[in-house]
Amino acid sequence: MQHRFTRTLIASSILLGLAACGGGGGSGTAITPTTPVDPAPSACSTCAPGTLAGRIATGGAVVAAEIVVIDANGKSVKSVADATGAYKVDVSTLTAPFIIKVVGNVGGEAVVLHSVATAGDVGVNAVNVTPLTELVSAAVIGTAPEAHLAAGTTDLSKITPAAVDAAEKAVKSVVQPVLDAAGAGSANLRTTEFQPNRTGIDQVLDATKVVTKGAAYSITLVTGSAAVSLDPANPAGAKAIDAPSGGAKALSDLASSIGEIQTTLNEFTALFADAIPAASALQPYFAASFKHDGLVAADFVDQVLRHVDADSAGGFSHRGVRFDALRVENVIDADTIEASFRVVYRAGFRATDERMVFKRSAGKWQLAGNGLAGRVRVSLMARLKETPLTETEVKALPGVKSFVASWDGKTYYQQTINDDAGKPLDLWLCGPGQECFGTIGFAGAEWGTAERLARFKYNRYYAKQDGRVSNYIVFDVPTNRVASNVTAITVTGPGLPAGGLNLEPPVRRERPYWVFKGDEFDWNAFNADRCNQINNASNPVANCGMDWSQVAQGSDYTFTMKDAAGNVVAVQHDTLRGKPVSEADAYAKKDQLFPQYTLDEAHAFSYRNFFNDVDGPFMPGKPVTLTWTLPQQPGFRLVSVGMSILTPKLDANGNWLNAGYDEFAVGASHYNVDPKLANPLKTVFNPTHKIFPQGGWTTLTGVDAFGNVWEHELSPQNPQ
Repeated sequence: MQHRFTRTLIASSILLGLAACGGGGGSGTAITPTTPVDPAPSACSTCAPGTLAGRIATGGAVVAAEIVVIDANGKSVKSVADATGAYKVDVSTLTAPFIIKVVGNVGGEAVVLHSVATAGDVGVNAVNVTPLTELVSAAVIGTAPEAHLAAGTTDLSKITPAAVDAAEKAVKSVVQPVLDAAGAGSANLRTTEFQPNRTGIDQVLDATKVVTKGAAYSITLVTGSAAVSLDPANPAGAKAIDAPSGGAKALSDLASSIGEIQTTLNEFTALFADAIPAASALQPYFAASFKHDGLVAADFVDQVLRHVDADSAGGFSHRGVRFDALRVENVIDADTIEASFRVVYRAGFRATDERMVFKRSAGKWQLAGNGLAGRVRVSLMARLKETPLTETEVKALPGVKSFVASWDGKTYYQQTINDDAGKPLDLWLCGPGQECFGTIGFAGAEWGTAERLARFKYNRYYAKQDGRVSNYIVFDVPTNRVASNVTAITVTGPGLPAGGLNLEPPVRRERPYWVFKGDEFDWNAFNADRCNQINNASNPVANCGMDWSQVAQGSDYTFTMKDAAGNVVAVQHDTLRGKPVSEADAYAKKDQLFPQYTLDEAHAFSYRNFFNDVDGPFMPGKPVTLTWTLPQQPGFRLVSVGMSILTPKLDANGNWLNAGYDEFAVGASHYNVDPKLANPLKTVFNPTHKIFPQGGWTTLTGVDAFGNVWEHELSPQNPQ
């Protein structure tokens, strides 16, 4: 089964790496900072009776920002911000006080931000949502707002006008030096109205980075400063951050540089507006020292930017790409800045991220890359699937017997039933460790007209459909984003076997990512069940297993890259950005987390339907209609719907070869970056197989705001 496991993160996390501006909605027009004007403490040009309104920003607008306002009774309303980060929500049916939660994207990364509001704010004050209001909200509640919400409590009694004022004063004292340098010394962090124009408060947000550090927050300046810690339980104890070195000029220079870098990115992507540009047109945008994910400029242009997939492989390319949500990570010097940005492809293809250094030469900013040997990502995926019978339950079935096979020394099971004529008929039940064990009893052999009829009539299904969730940890190393001298990668980290897991370039099937060494399915997703495939003679894995109790948000994984001689080329790390959800919790919340097919029995992906040669839904020439439901959590996107039909291989004369299958795959990419666009709930496929099928599957893939992949797959093992 073909899957591309990309960057995935399990939900319920708060990820705050929140500095730098992306321009209003990513348009990135260069802005010349104006003379700072100390703003009025509170103003709201967009307020209206019964509403909360304000700006969502981390310097620039948070793109794809979705808002949830939760009231004192746990009731909530949702909305979507506009392209500049402005929002307005009708709260006339809610009861104050409120927590405002925003899920969006900055620098290609998911971001969750919060603010608080009281009854006195409704229709009167702008209520902004920024990294600074995150700090204010945490100081009011006494803990991180997301942790408070995740605990399932709706107690907002701490959100009082007095508590909000005290928290404002405490947090403001921490960032007062940078507020003063930006000419925003008298601003209210929560209620002063501002524009995404890289002045005033917006300029402060450009320069300020807020990240979680355990139960506390760490605050630094991207222009360079010692980190300051703020403990929500004791916000008054936080020290003030150092004033930016260079004062107001340093902030003004940063604002100008951000605008100039975004202008460079806009010019660069304009070359891709209607077609894939020539390499010579792209070359001036790369610094001579460019190295990114193991590739020099010429290779990055050829293997990544100008690469075009065949239509049969989905037709992916960079045509129509744009770069937005720019975020400064680090000002190295006046002419060298490290930044992140979001990469948005044309409709249907999932957005991703880049982080690299930009260098200024002769007044022009150029891409300089990240200097790494490859792109590595660790993430998580969950799949809704069947619950097979245990070996004990299989043994208890009537007419079951086991035997030890002479060909491999393993135990297998059969069940004897009676056919329509009352004659004994043996069903093949597979063996422990096989995907089909405890799921299906097979009648007859795999090929032949008579065998097809036997399978149609007598195959039995034993599992509980959609009875559990399987979690996977995913290691994504794109095949076109690794240095050419890297031939092997070993991944170690929490929960994995002590010796790690070995990755190699795909050799058995065409894959766009590195796969586990010796894996018969060529996957890059791992859990304990996968040891059956990857722990083999060519790749023995001592004590193969997965200890999920060791896996947590922020877990660090090491990718050791080696050349053909076994020499270490590079050692890189990636951290798990989200908080894992246990399989039990994910199953209990499956309707909130998973996209789910809604097929009736007549259209199920069952062997009975695949072997129905009279009026079956998968007969050659028949269209296949798929329908589904989607979770309503903020930030969720439908990524793709795919289907494969398997048929017997034929010789040159059209005769069955009685060995192997041909796969007829169809699919549709549905990802969109705009939360205002509705996700589809139906598709119709027209597979091109010409003979009766042997089986098949369909996979419905969704992704939440953090990149966590949630899948529902139907197949004869989980047909409906």
